[in-house]
Amino acid sequence: MKTFLSCLLCTLLLFYACQDMGTNPGERHPFAIYLLSDTSITAVRASASPLEELQLAQKPFITEKDIKAYHWSDHSILFQPNTDTALFLMSFWPYRSWGLPFVVVAQGERIYLGAFWWGYSNYDPAFPYIELMTPSAYRISWDKLSSAPDPRSDARIHDALQSSGVLVQ
Repeated sequence: MKTFLSCLLCTLLLFYACQDMGTNPGERHPFAIYLLSDTSITAVRASASPLEELQLAQKPFITEKDIKAYHWSDHSILFQPNTDTALFLMSFWPYRSWGLPFVVVAQGERIYLGAFWWGYSNYDPAFPYIELMTPSAYRISWDKLSSAPDPRSDARIHDALQSSGVLVQ
């Protein structure tokens, strides 16, 4: 019963923290991070699908308005308080070994698939990820040993963040 009440409290707090994160219908953001419409799909499963075929949630989970600063050199992000709280609360959700997928969108174009990740997962992500249980600033990480091009460094993301006034070189 205590666990159920804790989960319920966390869910209510997350809902409250996220209520201002929505957007007006049709509002376009230079930069956005969308969850998938089907939140039961893991990031590993989503990575097997073409990016354009993934069904995104109707509203972005994070937009440029939720960001205080995005440091391009290491892709660390300082969020506004409501977003920071929402991500902190997500770290208490029952974790998913294969991550909670998101899609980074810049100027209305899908750029890459990423995931919110729990550090105690048994798997190493093969795509960009945001570690939820971090003692410092959130960061979109990437496997440095990967031979694939780093999708975080896409010029369209850089331009969108710069035009939003949140980019720190």
